[in-house]
Amino acid sequence: MAKKEEADPVSLWERLERPAAAPRTSLTPQRIAEVAIGIADRDGFEAVTMRKIAAELGVAPMAAYRHVEGKDELWALMVDRVSAELEPAGAEAVGPEPAGAEAVGPEPAGPEPAGAESAGAEPAGAEAVGPEPAGPEPAGPEAVGPEPAGAEAVGPEPAGPEPAGAESAGAEPAGGAADWRGTLRAHAVRSRESMLRHPWLAQMPAPLFAITPNRMAAAERQLAALDGLGLDADTMMAAFRAVSAYVHGAVQAEAALRRYMAEQGWGDGDETRRALAPQMSYLMETGRYPTYRRYAHGAARKDDAEWQFLTGLDCVLDGVAGLVEGRGRA
Repeated sequence: MAKKEEADPVSLWERLERPAAAPRTSLTPQRIAEVAIGIADRDGFEAVTMRKIAAELGVAPMAAYRHVEGKDELWALMVDRVSAELEPAGAEAVGPEPAGAEAVGPEPAGPEPAGAESAGAEPAGAEAVGPEPAGPEPAGPEAVGPEPAGAEAVGPEPAGPEPAGAESAGAEPAGGAADWRGTLRAHAVRSRESMLRHPWLAQMPAPLFAITPNRMAAAERQLAALDGLGLDADTMMAAFRAVSAYVHGAVQAEAALRRYMAEQGWGDGDETRRALAPQMSYLMETGRYPTYRRYAHGAARKDDAEWQFLTGLDCVLDGVAGLVEGRGRA
């Protein structure tokens, strides 16, 4: 008798979109993700466990496991839910609808799956995308290094000229091929805002950023903006990834600096520079870094993280624009 073939595995997203029996109450994967996000925002990513989520929901841990089959699915749901914040105003939601709900009354506690206690632990061998452990200069010396004697004050500066398009940085532009830059820029600004609201996003395993419905929708909007500009498929993806890499790297560094300053009890850039003055002053006095010393004396936006982000973003977008113009002349 032939052995019965095993059914193909069903993805989380297909399972959520399948029709289900009428729900009894409100325990759903979406509700579990909402509670997990609240814990991560409040207590940090490492604090997210299925046991803590179940406690906040008032259910036994096994009740939650009926909807979320472990930490990988929980991470994916958290990323997808937060990624809905990246949709421009008026965009249609793409996340899966709840496929039924489970009763949320107390249930007998059963054995938890092995290794499932901590939802915040990364799988073995997974490549981390979060910031490097904070060192004396977590986000680069240009952000926190003290000024040599005679340097200008670095407190909040009066608003100066913003990079082109900054007045509507987070707004989605009108349609049309000419708006590719505005589309990518607006998405980058929304991404920064979302990552600063949810710093744990920087600690998520890299593959999960690409395989949820809302993450895919965000990528689709940006690729569609680049489509039709004369770029081949590989070059179009490379341009999209270059902008994404800048956004994630810049915001991870910004979030790491914020976290490090909070851990040290430093309230602003001036306090940070004063604390690091002994190391930086010695290095400046060696005379080996004249260009950096000139920056320290002349920079007026050392603590203006938004301006720094937008200016760097425009540098990257200028590079993409040069690529597009070059292909157009070819």
